[in-house]
Order: sequence, then C-alpha cells, then structure tokens
Amino acid sequence: MQPKRLQALVDLLEISGLWEPDNEQTRLNGRAATPEELSLIHTPDYIAAVQRLSIPEKAEMSEEERGERAQLAARSGFGDGDTPIIPDMHEIVTHITGDTLVALNAVMGLAEGGTFNAEGERPFHVFHPAGGWHHAWAERASGFCIYNDIAVAIAHVLRESEAKVLYIDFDAHHGDGVQRAFYDDPRVMTISFHETGRYLFPGTGDVLELGKGAGRGYSVNIPLEPFTEDDS
Repeated sequence: MQPKRLQALVDLLEISGLWEPDNEQTRLNGRAATPEELSLIHTPDYIAAVQRLSIPEKAEMSEEERGERAQLAARSGFGDGDTPIIPDMHEIVTHITGDTLVALNAVMGLAEGGTFNAEGERPFHVFHPAGGWHHAWAERASGFCIYNDIAVAIAHVLRESEAKVLYIDFDAHHGDGVQRAFYDDPRVMTISFHETGRYLFPGTGDVLELGKGAGRGYSVNIPLEPFTEDDS
C-alpha cells in the first residue's frame, strides 16, 4: 500500500525498455470490484468488517466501542504487525481487486476486456504491479493481504466460462490463500514455488499438501531451502 514502491517498479521497467506505461495501446482502464465479485471468495461478514475497520477510530469513541473494534479486528485477522489496519483499506484493495479482474478478463477475452475480444487481439499477458494478494482467506486477512484479488479473479473466470486455470506462484512465501480457496476444485491447479514453511510465514506449502476430494493432485508445492539460487 505504498505508492512509492509501485512507482519505483514502473520507473525501473520503463528505464529498462520493458514497458511503456504511457502507451495507450497497451494500457487497460481499471475499476473497483463489486460486492458481488468480492463475495465470490470472501464472506459477507468479513467484507463488512473490512469496511467498518477502514473508518478511522474517532477520538470520542467509548472504551466499550474501542473494545468491540479490537475484537472485530482480531476475529478478522487484523491488528498485528503483519496485517495492520489502514485507513480506507477497503476502497484501496477493492480497486486493486477490480484491476486484477479487468486484466484477467482481457486475457480470457471475457466481457470488459477492453478492445481485446477477438482471439487475435487478446493480450498474452497483462502486468498488474499492485496485484498478488495471495495470503487472504475467505473470512480473514493474513500476511498484509486483505482481499484475495487472485482468487476472486479466478472464481470470476470459472463462473463466466468453462475454462480450467493453472495458477503459478513465485514468491518467498507460500501462496496459501489461493491454494486454500480451490483446494477441492479440479478446475484450478495451483503451483507454488516458495521458501520452505519450516522457517517462514505462513508455515504451509509442504509437498504433501496435494488437494482434497476431487481436487486431490491439483495442488503442487515446491518448497525451497533458504538462499536457493539458480545453480542450486
């Protein structure tokens, strides 16, 4: 949620000649995700909690009100160092999630995918530097992640098409939230490359986490030892 970090990444890509951020032909207009779209993954109670916690505390709040707010935050996964409460976080992450939906719609050729509806015009990939909130669960925040934009976008594609989805996650941390969302769904295969959870948050991502029920075999985890490099 620090715009300077995103701007630094965009500037680096522009300097490297890998991206032209001002090119109208390669830029999509974003939007906010709707409550219905968020609810494809997240529970109504959790969405309501995020909205309520997004409003800053008022100085005139009673001790009872502060206590209720603290309990709501704890139930919803907020309040610790990994997932602090941030003013307007609902609005911010709702827009990030909507942008991920627009991006995936463009690649899939679904409605609102810009002008990329014809097979030959659709982009092969879309870069979304603010996306990737892969730790959030249906009912709670986790690991700096509030809404799971990836899971919401995948669920949207499953609803709007007959596609099957292969999700590949490269990160120091295991993509537990996305795996959890589709753990029993054979339409989605999740593959996560990450540092072993023996030492690092969220402590999951073992090779034996294979999925369950109809989804068994569709969760693949490649946990790596710390300091693993290309030659390893």
